[in-house]
Amino acid sequence: MSKINNGGPAFPVYADINVPMLRGDDVKQKVMYPGMTLRAWFAGKAMDGLLAYNRVDLEYLGALAKEAVRLADAIIAELEEGK
Repeated sequence: MSKINNGGPAFPVYADINVPMLRGDDVKQKVMYPGMTLRAWFAGKAMDGLLAYNRVDLEYLGALAKEAVRLADAIIAELEEGK
């Protein structure tokens, strides 16, 4: 099974934190909080568009969600191809 390319973090936040040390001196360390993945962001945006275009029917939400993820994967593949 191949690993799914999630596109990496969509909105990472970088922060400096103080890490307490045993000897009493704090050490500053840069930490990244990745947030959601680019794949999740693209899928959510695609879902917005699909729901705006289609009438909302609970019976088809699963199919719309799968299509949104398929579109997100296509966007990531296209972005990777252009690198």
